[in-house]
Order: sequence, then structure tokens, then C-alpha cells
Amino acid sequence: MADFSGTSQLAVKALEADSEVILPEQYFVHGGEDPRSEPARRLMLAVLEDALLTLGSHWRSRSRHARRIVAEVEVWFASNSRADPFAFGSICDVLGLDPAYIRDAIRGWKEQRTALTKYRRPRAGRGRAMLTRRG
Repeated sequence: MADFSGTSQLAVKALEADSEVILPEQYFVHGGEDPRSEPARRLMLAVLEDALLTLGSHWRSRSRHARRIVAEVEVWFASNSRADPFAFGSICDVLGLDPAYIRDAIRGWKEQRTALTKYRRPRAGRGRAMLTRRG
């Protein structure tokens, strides 16, 4: 007979009866993690994704409001704090991401975007654009 130590009596009866019952321990195989932590992980991923999308959509904006939002997101990414569960460092720890790698990727993205916007197109009459180099 199989060893079912550490399993509840109901689970033992279900396993011994060789039924088609799937137990939570069998279904949620996350390497020992509590399956109830999955919604929190998904929320953390959504927070990280929102920060990246906010940075991408407002980075070159000229409005005061957008610049303030970008500044908040940049401070959040630069923080090494893990005191808050939704701090950048905490999220990276939970999701198994390297914070330095993400910061380097953001820095590279900004440099690439800056290089692409080296030229601006002021209006030169009706519907015409004239290239000028930014100094």
C-alpha cells in the first residue's frame, strides 16, 4: 500500500478508492508555493506592466502633469526599498526578476528613443515639414 503520510483522511480515502478526484495538492503544483498567492503575483505583474506602459506613453510628453507622472515612475524604478509589497524591489523578488537588468533595459530604451528623436519636424508652411537638428 502507498504511503500517504501528511495527507488528510479524506484525501487518503479518495486516493485509496482510486477515484477520479483531483486534490488541491495535486492540482496546484507551484514548487511548494501557496496557490492563493497567484492573484497577488498577477497583481504585482500588472503593477510592473502599468509602470512600464506609463513610462513609455508619457516619457517625451511636454505637459507638467505627464512629467510629474514620469518622475514618480522613475523614482519607483530607482528605489531599492523592499518595505512595501508593491515596491519595485519587492515585485522583482516575488516574480524572480533582476531589478538591475530591468533598469538597464529602461535606460537603453530611453537612449534609443532619444537617438531616434534627434531631429524634429517643425511646420514649414502648409502641411510641409522641415528637418532641423536639435542642438
